[in-house]
Amino acid sequence: MTRFRRTGRRRRTVVGSCAVALLVTATGTAYAVDNLPPKQPLVQDLQSGSKACATGDDTAYVSAPPRLNAVLYDPEEDNQPSEFSPVNGEFEAWWTDPTGVEQRRSHSTVTQPSGAHHYWTMPDDIPAKTVVSWHVRANDGKATSA
Repeated sequence: MTRFRRTGRRRRTVVGSCAVALLVTATGTAYAVDNLPPKQPLVQDLQSGSKACATGDDTAYVSAPPRLNAVLYDPEEDNQPSEFSPVNGEFEAWWTDPTGVEQRRSHSTVTQPSGAHHYWTMPDDIPAKTVVSWHVRANDGKATSA
């Protein structure tokens, strides 16, 4: 989760893991049983505007709604040779408006190859001096990342 104050961001790192089930045929060939979920986005692959997301309690301040950026990955192990691993990004942002009501917005990006940058420019109607939290996950059409 990342936070920025509309004129910033704060991030908390969540560590995830997954297991792969493999079957071995009579000839000893291993193959994946099912689709592996995309990898959880890494903190170092996230940005709010041109500012890299950092761990800790440092809130970045921005003067305009930032363009959120995430590099998203899908493991190649679940594809056949010569297949690529397409993913799209699912962004979500939330904040409390001046009346105390939580506001949420979401955005899905176009599908791109694993390792590509995915972007969302935040809406310009977010009130000034507002802390906005956001997160992103990858979706490969069959599974989503943490």
